[in-house]
Order: sequence, then C-alpha cells, then structure tokens
Amino acid sequence: MSLYSTLFWIVTAAALYWCGLVHIDSGITAHYFPAAALGDRFHTVRSASVGVPLVVSLAMIGFWIWRRPLSKRLYLIGVFAIGLGVVLSILPKTDNGYEQVYWLDEQKYSIPWAYYPRNGVSRPGGSFFLLRVSGMELAPDHGDVGKFLTVGKAVGSHGNRGWMTPMNACTQGVLNLQCEWENESFVYYLSVENDDAPEDPTVLYQPIEKLLDSFKAAGD
Repeated sequence: MSLYSTLFWIVTAAALYWCGLVHIDSGITAHYFPAAALGDRFHTVRSASVGVPLVVSLAMIGFWIWRRPLSKRLYLIGVFAIGLGVVLSILPKTDNGYEQVYWLDEQKYSIPWAYYPRNGVSRPGGSFFLLRVSGMELAPDHGDVGKFLTVGKAVGSHGNRGWMTPMNACTQGVLNLQCEWENESFVYYLSVENDDAPEDPTVLYQPIEKLLDSFKAAGD
C-alpha cells in the first residue's frame, strides 16, 4: 500500500468517525428539540456531511477495482474532497430567524428557536410548553443559578400539564429541583439541577414569568 493510499484511508476513517458523531448529534437535536434544528440554517448540511467521506470512499473503491493501482493525484483529490465534507460538519450554528408557534388555549406564543421550545401544541387549544434558558440571561444578578434551566408555562388542569410538582411548592428530586406556581390564570414551572439551584428559588419566579409572557404574540 502506497503512502498516499495510506494517507487517504486514515483521513477517510477519521472523517467518517467525526462526521458520524455530528450526524448522530444532529439527529438527537432534531428529535428532542425540533425547533432548534429548524432555526439553525446549516443543521441539515452538518447532518448530511457524513455522506461526503462515505461517497468518496466508495467511489475510490470503485476506481481501485476498475483500474488499479491508482495515482497519487486521485488519492489527493479524494483527501481534498473529504476535507470539504469535514468543513461542512463544523459550520457554525446560524440563526435563520425561525420562531416556534405554540398556543395556550386561544393565546398564541412565538418563541425563538434558540430557547429550544418543546412539548407545545402549534394550534389553538394547547395546554403547556417548555423551553430552555441560560441562568445568566434569566437572572444575571444571581451567580449561583445553573448554566441552563428548564422553564414552562401552562393553562388548564394539573393532569393536562403532566408535571408532578405540588402546586405553589418546590420538590427536590435525585437530580433536579422542580417548582410550580400560579399567577393569575397561568401556571409556571422551573427545573434546575440540584447543584445549581439557588437557596431561594422564588427569586427566579418573576424573571421566568417575564420571559415566558414576553413570547405572547402581538395582538393576542
């Protein structure tokens, strides 16, 4: 096996491994956080980048069967093509302005994809939705708040929301502290890792309400 052949197959193996991981990660994001996938301009491109080293390697095998030995020029072209595939896999997340629309009864909410909105209903009659927000954005004056928090807003019966936290109380589980409280006709929800939870989680209630209420669509 020539030096260029060895180089090509090492690069191919490394690219397949890396792009495969990117593809799996993109698939997980699309499954659990579809709004985040839709709002990322290059999500599909990064996910599909694994196809580049796969197709190039299969093409190289075909050329090798057809007319071996192959020239070093062909191997270098293959390495270059695979390099382009790797570049596609590391394209940065770019906001395309997508907003996820959810409804709480007859009230419409438009949530930017960067908040990873999920579990809502995109038509009138929805009962709750969840999203993720950084502790620094939510409460910059409280440095002990975790990196990310899960927050939610709901209307309707407790059973429709599916949250197991007692109303107007906090419950500390094995991993997370979860709180649920009422304000007017809505119920709000907070989940934060135990190690990152503030001593008094109620200091987060007002910022959470303000954030979630801000997504109410104009005119509703």
